[in-house]
Amino acid sequence: NIRVQSSGDPLGALGDLGWYCIRLGLLAFGSADPARVPVACTALCTHYSSDGVPLEVEARVAFDKGGRNVLVFDYSFTTPLRQRYEIVVLGSGNAPGVPQIADKLITCDDFVIPRNPSSASFVIETGPTLSDVASRVTSIREPSSHDHCVQEARMFDEFAATIARRRAGDAEADAE
Repeated sequence: NIRVQSSGDPLGALGDLGWYCIRLGLLAFGSADPARVPVACTALCTHYSSDGVPLEVEARVAFDKGGRNVLVFDYSFTTPLRQRYEIVVLGSGNAPGVPQIADKLITCDDFVIPRNPSSASFVIETGPTLSDVASRVTSIREPSSHDHCVQEARMFDEFAATIARRRAGDAEADAE
């Protein structure tokens, strides 16, 4: 497996799986806007191959100095069936000129290597809050599923379209 050999890909999991995670952050937090590119990043490699190649990495990428738009992820070659991502979008405190949006949580548990290569799905959760004396979470959960597609291409197309509509000030995109 060349992904875990220093002569093949010396960045290992960081160079392979980390790339997918960073692209999600760029899509979610506005890579087209120079003011919204990553401003800070920390990464901790917790497992290495005998060749010194990172096998497991935890990372945090900040997209603003205020800490409102942060991508936190971990990925690993040692847990190959764990392929989940989570993007948290905080509605208050957006940058000037960016339309206000409600707090959202976007999750997907079938990210890098698809279980079904012809379909893609993720869940958008809006307005999560604690209810009943903080004994349960209430929110609106909207599953989004797309069949007859190349999973990765469709997912990125859908994210890009939603973000483009939001940047254009489309009120319906804020609900997405």
